[in-house]
Amino acid sequence: MAERAPAASRVRFGTFEVDLESGELRRKGIRLKLQEQPFQLLVMFLERPGEVVTREAVRERLWPADTFVDFDHSLNTAIKKLRQVLGDSADNPRFIETMARRGYRFIAPVGTVEAASQGTIDAVPEGAAVERTEPLLPIVQAPPIAPARPGGARILAIACTILLVLGAMAWGARRMIVARGPAATAGAAQAVHLAVLPLKVLTSGETEKYLGVGIADAVITQLANVRTLSVRPTAAVIKYESGAADPRRAGQELNAEQVLSGTLQKSDETYRISMQLIRTADGVPVWGRSYTVARTDLLTIEEQVSQQVADALRVQLRAAVPGRQRNAPKNAAAYESYLQGRALFVNYSEAKMRAAIESFERALQLEPDYALARAGLAISLAWFSVRYAYQKDALYWGRRAEEEAYRALALDHDLAEAHFAIASAAGTVYGKFNWPRLLAEVDEALKLDPALDLAYASRARAFYHLGLFEAAHEAASKAIALNPDGNVETHRLLVALSLFTSRFADAAARAEELTRQTDAPVIRMYLGEALFYLGRQKEAAELLASVKRGSEPDARSQAVLAAVLAATGQKAAAEAMVDTLQRSPSMDHHIAFSLGTAFAQMGQPDQAVIWLRSSVDDGFPCYPWFAADPLLEPIRRDPGYQKLMAELRDRYDAARSRYQLSTISH
Repeated sequence: MAERAPAASRVRFGTFEVDLESGELRRKGIRLKLQEQPFQLLVMFLERPGEVVTREAVRERLWPADTFVDFDHSLNTAIKKLRQVLGDSADNPRFIETMARRGYRFIAPVGTVEAASQGTIDAVPEGAAVERTEPLLPIVQAPPIAPARPGGARILAIACTILLVLGAMAWGARRMIVARGPAATAGAAQAVHLAVLPLKVLTSGETEKYLGVGIADAVITQLANVRTLSVRPTAAVIKYESGAADPRRAGQELNAEQVLSGTLQKSDETYRISMQLIRTADGVPVWGRSYTVARTDLLTIEEQVSQQVADALRVQLRAAVPGRQRNAPKNAAAYESYLQGRALFVNYSEAKMRAAIESFERALQLEPDYALARAGLAISLAWFSVRYAYQKDALYWGRRAEEEAYRALALDHDLAEAHFAIASAAGTVYGKFNWPRLLAEVDEALKLDPALDLAYASRARAFYHLGLFEAAHEAASKAIALNPDGNVETHRLLVALSLFTSRFADAAARAEELTRQTDAPVIRMYLGEALFYLGRQKEAAELLASVKRGSEPDARSQAVLAAVLAATGQKAAAEAMVDTLQRSPSMDHHIAFSLGTAFAQMGQPDQAVIWLRSSVDDGFPCYPWFAADPLLEPIRRDPGYQKLMAELRDRYDAARSRYQLSTISH
């Protein structure tokens, strides 16, 4: 393969910049010390991003035939030093992926850097942790910024002002609660559960439409990591966006001890803001205040409110979510579009998911460096890839998701949503359903923001695919503890867990309820499966035959239907459907598993094992369900199946050990 040099002498990946002419590596403007061979190895990777750089190519480039060294040892040492400087890991790579027995691949996006003067900071030792506060350059050239709508900056300033006011109120209320408790030390040791409801907007207007939700979201974001507060996530409170809910009842529904609610009213030149902190137990207001914010003097008012907030509170807020502080939007219209995207994404349908993607894209057109919007776009793309796109399109959506996720991470490596975006991309067809990678990135996200309930839902998704049902239930329970009402994704996972643990009546009831909230094809497929296992075969077949993905029959549901037809003696129809599915471009591990069950029911164990093994290799090594599914009964004694199950049990035990779960027998 011919070598391809970068288009420019300076390239960027993540928070790193490489000057190919001077042979220097910098992170956020700080020069890092890197030896010659690791640096040349990095150059090779940057010349071929996304491609496999073989060990033979590295030998020819760095250790030619007339060089007498222990090649394997030298290469391993160079890779180790390079990963150390980049802060990378062989087990969960962000930059350098090991390709077994082949070589290595550079997996992060690479972009060129325009010529610009930069100060040089003295080199620091290899692997040393360094930080700097300058904003990062974007990986790709930013699209032109569209003009903001009139009044946009004012609304953003108002949101920031109210955020500081509400943050001070919540913190002050916490101090009151602790002081009034029977023992201050006991009160301080236990977090207070707080719900921040969307403000009720008393005046209509396009620019104010999402401000009520936006203010609540901003407060939740800032208070999420305050150790003395347990704040319900935005997904839990968004159903109260009309502002009509009784705060005390909302607190009871959300299992929150305190509820922060308020109203926002606009006149010609001012905003009137009224806030109350209400104790759920008896409905008594423990804090209340009203503000009149002049539209013509917003910056001065923001400064005045900032002075009123205790220095300790400001430090606490900065320490809580540093990434969000740096990534606060500068463009109010971008912020509004971001809020629209969040509101649409939480309880998704196909139309809402597409609209969420459009909202995030609109935010990024206005502000390309808006990391939260970039992460939101990546997460939406990943979920659309899995829930609504066909194989031929799923790869496209998944690739876009991964690209946007890494762009978000490059803008801010400490942003929880950026890590969650990478996790979401790893759980797609394009990401090859890389569950270890997903779990590692989810862990990073939750370290940065423990209130990210959807991250717990993704953890549950990975664990149930690996057959670790107890761990999946625990993760789902944590998601529900943060968001008692749950969301579509959490409830979907509870349906799947009921189904794969043979609690078919519970799975059917949950799925039927969820069909009223979302049109995701997988929910109706689960319902069809549960009905079949409950003996309602005709209903199951009719439902599975009706499931659509877009305008076409859903391939996953068709595969389950093939197994149902075979199990009910309709062999010819089952064979025809299986033949169609095998020639279809749509294929994933669930389709492969269902084809395996269909062949098992048709008395073809060899074909069944082939498809079951394909399912395992493609991301569904779910040993307990392989052992329990009644549709596989006809091949239990087949030697090929027994061999597969022995291998699968070894993988299952290894996964339990890896994630530190106790071993149980099946």
